[in-house]
Amino acid sequence: MRGIILIAPPAAGKGTQSSLLCKKYKFVHVSTGDLLREAAAKDTEEGLYIREKMNSGELVDNSLTIKLLENKLKRSKASGFILDGFPRDIDQAKSLDKIMEEINISRLYVFYIDVDFDVVKKRYTGRVACPSCGEVYNKFIDELKPKMPGICDKCECKLITRSDDNEKTFNKRYEVYAEKTAPLVKFYNREKMLYRIDGNLSAKEINKQIVDILEVQND
Repeated sequence: MRGIILIAPPAAGKGTQSSLLCKKYKFVHVSTGDLLREAAAKDTEEGLYIREKMNSGELVDNSLTIKLLENKLKRSKASGFILDGFPRDIDQAKSLDKIMEEINISRLYVFYIDVDFDVVKKRYTGRVACPSCGEVYNKFIDELKPKMPGICDKCECKLITRSDDNEKTFNKRYEVYAEKTAPLVKFYNREKMLYRIDGNLSAKEINKQIVDILEVQND
C-alpha cells in the first residue's frame, strides 16, 4: 500500500488533485474530519466524547484521531490512500511513521504544492458557485470563468459567492497554514519524502507533475 500526503495552502487545488489521483489509481481518500464525524454519530462513549468536543469547537485528543486513522487504514483494501487533514503538526507526522511500521505501507509520498500568495488569494476570493448544481467557477481566472458572467454554464442559475470566500477569511486561513506548514515541510524534507510541486500552473499540469513522480517511483 502506498500513501500520499498533500500539503498546500488554501485554494491551491488539493481537493481537485485528491479526486484525480483517487480516480486514476483507485486510491482511497481518507479525511480525518469525516472519520471524526462518523465516530461522533455513534452513541458510544467515544462517540459522545467526540460529539461534545466538536460541538464546543475544541480539538479532539490527538491519540483518538490517530486511533481512528489507523483502524481505517488497516481495514482498507485499496492499493493506496490519500490523507486529507492529517498530519497537521510534527507530533502527528511522527505518529504516522509508527502507523506505517505497524501496517503494510510500502512508501509515503509527501507532495508540497507550492503556490505564490497572490495566486491562491485570487483563486480563493474569486470563487463563485452555483447554488443549484454546485459547479464552481472563478471570476478572476480566465480558464475558470463561466461563459456568461454570473451565470452557471450547466444549469443557467445565478452564481453566488460563499460567505467565507472573502479576503479576511483567506488571510486568517493562510496565517494558520503558514504557521503549521513550515515545520512539516522541513520535517518531510529531512526524511527525504518531500516532492515540491509547482502549484502556480493549471490543475492538469499540477496533476502531471505528481503522476510523473508516482510513475517513476513505481518502476
